Amino acid sequence: GMKDSASPSVAVDEVLGLPSAWRALMLSSSVPASVPFKAYQALDQERALMPAATQAQRLMTAPHPDLTPFELWQIIHFHRKAWGNAYCFQIGPRDKYGNVQMPLALLPIHPKYVKVFRDERTYRKLFAINPNNGVTDSDWGDGAFVFDESEILHLPGMGYDGVSGVSPIRAARESFDISLSAQAYGAKFYRSGSLATGVLQTEQRLTQTQADQLSKRWREKRS
Repeated sequence: GMKDSASPSVAVDEVLGLPSAWRALMLSSSVPASVPFKAYQALDQERALMPAATQAQRLMTAPHPDLTPFELWQIIHFHRKAWGNAYCFQIGPRDKYGNVQMPLALLPIHPKYVKVFRDERTYRKLFAINPNNGVTDSDWGDGAFVFDESEILHLPGMGYDGVSGVSPIRAARESFDISLSAQAYGAKFYRSGSLATGVLQTEQRLTQTQADQLSKRWREKRS
């Protein structure tokens, strides 16, 4: 069969270097981030808008100590669309069991630092976070910390296992690999002075070995 020519793992950071990918992600993250968020409470079979003085409503209007709601949700949507998952620390008072009760702030976490898995006993989601070296599917790295669902807000994209989302960029790695290769080729092409005009000619007949050597020296000079 045909051999897979794409890279085994196309890095999201590499794809973000493509102007078209960056622009698409910026637009698709900015539009939903501009929608105002409101907190509601369930009342029997209806729902009602929570008063402005409640902590839940304050969290909607001031969810981060430094970022505006638009800036925070833009980051969250960007992470979710590019990496397939968005994560935030939930900062707030804890109950006697150590669980965060009502978040006072949300602090975004870069997805490359997080690995999601389920506790084998309780089946609850747990999050291994390594802010030093990041994590991979098979290795958490040294210095990882484990948090539970009361501490981490997890917004997964579409996935296969019900635990975490899948990065659309990695799912479409073949297409992005072609785009990255084309961009790298174009950069090298223009760095070398674009097309060379003319044809290499000699007055003597060359053997195949001599022709190959001449071609190699020419390519080296133009690269």
